Amino acid sequence: MFEAFLSLLLRPLIRYAEFSGRSTRSEFIVAFFFFLFLSAISWLLDIFVFAFEMKNGEYFHPAVTMLTFILFIPNYSLLVRRMHDMNLSGGVLLWMLIGLAISVVVPILAIGIGLGYFILVVMAFFVPGTSGDNQYGENPRFAGRSKR
Repeated sequence: MFEAFLSLLLRPLIRYAEFSGRSTRSEFIVAFFFFLFLSAISWLLDIFVFAFEMKNGEYFHPAVTMLTFILFIPNYSLLVRRMHDMNLSGGVLLWMLIGLAISVVVPILAIGIGLGYFILVVMAFFVPGTSGDNQYGENPRFAGRSKR
């Protein structure tokens, strides 16, 4: 039981740059809360150990910044695979990244992009995957098992 949970926990990190195939809801939910836990730990480390005030009066949080860069690709690829499980294209996320880059120049775009990302994450939590195989691969719940 514990080995299955540990496998589910580490699978997104093992498949960190795999943008093809599908991922189950349970894989997404476990990874989401694991990444959230790691973020909370990094915030606590920054608050009590690493954070320092810059010349402009703002604080720099190196542990949070490092964790964000480390988990960006695994999180992004997991959401793409989860969208594939719902039979949706992961290209929507690519457009969101492009829009996010443009929002540096036009800040009002960040609100719409953030809302769109929030909607996709909620969908990844609650919308079940396509039963059976779809255009993105076989059903991950039955991968490696014989179908009856």
